[in-house]
Amino acid sequence: GFFRDDDFEGIYGGDGHSVSGIYIGSNNQNNVYIGLFGSCEDAVVKDLTIKNVHIDVTSNVDDISTAMVGSVTGRATSSTFTNVKVENSNIAYSTQYSNTVCGGLAGRVDGNGHFTDCSFKGNIKADIINSTQLGGLIGYVPKGELYMKKCYTSKGKINAEFNSPYQYDFHIGGLVGYYKEIDDGDYVRKRYGLEECTNNMDIVADSHDEDGCKNLYVYAI
Repeated sequence: GFFRDDDFEGIYGGDGHSVSGIYIGSNNQNNVYIGLFGSCEDAVVKDLTIKNVHIDVTSNVDDISTAMVGSVTGRATSSTFTNVKVENSNIAYSTQYSNTVCGGLAGRVDGNGHFTDCSFKGNIKADIINSTQLGGLIGYVPKGELYMKKCYTSKGKINAEFNSPYQYDFHIGGLVGYYKEIDDGDYVRKRYGLEECTNNMDIVADSHDEDGCKNLYVYAI
């Protein structure tokens, strides 16, 4: 779904079943969470396969704030995902003025996010002017802790085209697009844990601006 106000806060047990044939489109919407579950908080999603997903997000007006995009959820806060598989997912977004975070599973993860035995198989295509964080599984982790175990991406492609001459930051990762660091006062530590996780997606980043993309960071994982 596509939500701006309501969070899914329950337990969704797929019992090994699948959800198939999902299409979600958003055009010039403000502050949107896009995914099967638009936004999750204190939620549990488990034993579910999501197949044949098509997400198309477009924004070309100057009052758009943020879009959070993922096949499973646009934003996850203090939520747990176990044995959640995404197959044949195609995510495409074109942002002219908005900030977008996008992941194959979840766009943004806050609080303590737990992902175990989860995977993404598909393609992500982005046409970007403003800042973005883009990952094969998770797009952006700005606060909290992220734990991932036995999660992977299958063969597919992240294709990002940048059309910005400005000093924006663009982060692309095979598993996670961008995770910030915690400053505990005495030391700075990374706030994520990856165990037995693998990226198998190709990453292609291209700039159409004559000066090139000034702040592009690409991570294999």
